[in-house]
Amino acid sequence: MKIMSIDGHTAQCDRDGIQRNVNIYLLQQPSPNIGDYVLVHVGYAIQIIEQQEAIKRISLHDEMQTLKDS
Repeated sequence: MKIMSIDGHTAQCDRDGIQRNVNIYLLQQPSPNIGDYVLVHVGYAIQIIEQQEAIKRISLHDEMQTLKDS
């Protein structure tokens, strides 16, 4: 998900128009910034991901979802 805003230890994140509040407490060093992509698991950001890697992962996820739905 992409970080859209940060308020304390909570980030408003977006993926394809779906927005979620994500706890970023686990990402202390380096701390995430607006515009960063993060890997989210059960409401917690667990890793900052480079933009190109995030785009690859999103594409792969979408492809797997398409195969599942067919």
